[in-house]
Amino acid sequence: MKQSKLSNRTLKETRWGMKPDKPKAIMLAKRQLVEFVCDAVNLEGINFTLPEIQTLLDGITVGGHKVTDQQIALNQADTWRALLELIEKNQFEITIETV
Repeated sequence: MKQSKLSNRTLKETRWGMKPDKPKAIMLAKRQLVEFVCDAVNLEGINFTLPEIQTLLDGITVGGHKVTDQQIALNQADTWRALLELIEKNQFEITIETV
């Protein structure tokens, strides 16, 4: 199994021979925001379903959940949006030196 190689501080994909497509990757990540938030809050032990997270992100509170749990989910969404914005603006980088 081939490994990704570091060259000029950039991760290069070597297995599939695909060219990086940053705008497409960001678009796909934004499309999956609800799933990312749902997975993150469920890992924290807060039981939300995908439809409940979608409703919450649409600005409507969800019955049967604590307000603090809903705020945690909203904070997760804000954090994902901020991370994606930094990536879009080339202000976020992970390198061997920073890991």
